[in-house]
Amino acid sequence: GGAIDDAHSFSVMVGSQTDPAFGEGDNAVFTLDAGDYTVTEGPDNNYEFVSISEDSVPGIDGYQIHINSGEQKTITVTNKQKKATVLVYKNVLAADGITDISDPNVFSVTLNGETKDFWEGHPASFLVNPGGPYGALELTEDNYTWVSQDGAVTVGSSGQGTINIVNKQNPGTISGYKYDATTRIGIANWTINLSGMAIQTTTTNGSGFFTFNNLIAGPYTVTEAQPAGWTPTSVTSYNLSVNPGDNKTGNNFINFHNISITACKQIDTDGSLETNNDRSYKSGWGVSLSDGQVTDPQITGENGCYTWTNKGPGSYTVTEETPAGWVNLTPITHNFGAAQSGQNLSH
Repeated sequence: GGAIDDAHSFSVMVGSQTDPAFGEGDNAVFTLDAGDYTVTEGPDNNYEFVSISEDSVPGIDGYQIHINSGEQKTITVTNKQKKATVLVYKNVLAADGITDISDPNVFSVTLNGETKDFWEGHPASFLVNPGGPYGALELTEDNYTWVSQDGAVTVGSSGQGTINIVNKQNPGTISGYKYDATTRIGIANWTINLSGMAIQTTTTNGSGFFTFNNLIAGPYTVTEAQPAGWTPTSVTSYNLSVNPGDNKTGNNFINFHNISITACKQIDTDGSLETNNDRSYKSGWGVSLSDGQVTDPQITGENGCYTWTNKGPGSYTVTEETPAGWVNLTPITHNFGAAQSGQNLSH
């Protein structure tokens, strides 16, 4: 409500005469004949009318005067500035700092001692006194990096200023390990593929670790390669949603290195296990392998053995046939127990 300097131009009318541009320090002067006159100010939507001279009744914009011949009167027109508005807008770029994207994250900004939330499409609106300059200070966001913003603004009565603040999303990462099913030791040089917002391929390091860096926000799928001779014992892919600054860890894959299992048949000439220089391998002998679910019968080859290859994890048992006329010197069944990754079995 106190007096201030304001360079705005107003219009004033005395009788039929008008000065369309007068303001503080620039008086409007009218030469009039003696008589009665009405002094009025032209409408101005950006200011509130207060009074004309001693007329202190708000809203009464006319003031009656009588002027005598040779008389000089001084009339004072008083107005009040209206509040101004500063709008602070948010724009978010992808992690590359170039691509314009839509991001719903809520940010906070302080202007003229007041802090408000704002986000893309929803600017923070501050009601301020005319003048300035008014600068905006954004609160730090851990998952975003400040890029740029407009400078401070000066606003007039009932005016509006805008400040644009630009941020970019911090990149995300996806990582995990490739483990052996038995030893839980990391497996090196295993291919891991990424699809979705980016398509990349990497290989695990000496510890079995892999990582995809500098990812923009969005959906991704991480998939392990499936080379021959290995059986997965865990999931083979992960569907992930990466937010700005996310570090998606623990995307681990576990595989069993397939094994071979060999069963051999020997014939003992003297029927005594105490001697072993009289044994020979027998071809054409029936042997079978079972994992408790499936039994696979086979016949020994010329070397007296049969080998099952590319067997995955499980508990295995081999059994020989018992044809008539033969006496078993050893048990006809051998249980290997749980297979170990990469460790071939034989009996």
